[in-house]
Amino acid sequence: MRTATKIWMPLAAAAVIGATVYGANSVSAASDGTDRQSTLIQRLADKLGVDKAKVQAVFDEEHAARDADRQKTYEDRLTKAVTDGQLTADQKPKS
Repeated sequence: MRTATKIWMPLAAAAVIGATVYGANSVSAASDGTDRQSTLIQRLADKLGVDKAKVQAVFDEEHAARDADRQKTYEDRLTKAVTDGQLTADQKPKS
């Protein structure tokens, strides 16, 4: 049990740090985001001594969760606009 904790706790901490850095760097993602993210993932994997695929999976999960949150917020705003009479149901974009 202690060995698993020794592996997963630093990985979880790195994921939080990585997600923060990933979010902060998303502004410059248009030019070199993929390279920077790949480099960060590789550096985290090397530093923690874990497989790069595991670190990549954490980044992918975080990205998917953020996308889902953005989509839900968008859908909620559209539904509210229909409820408030600012849009008709026919005008509301279909997702």
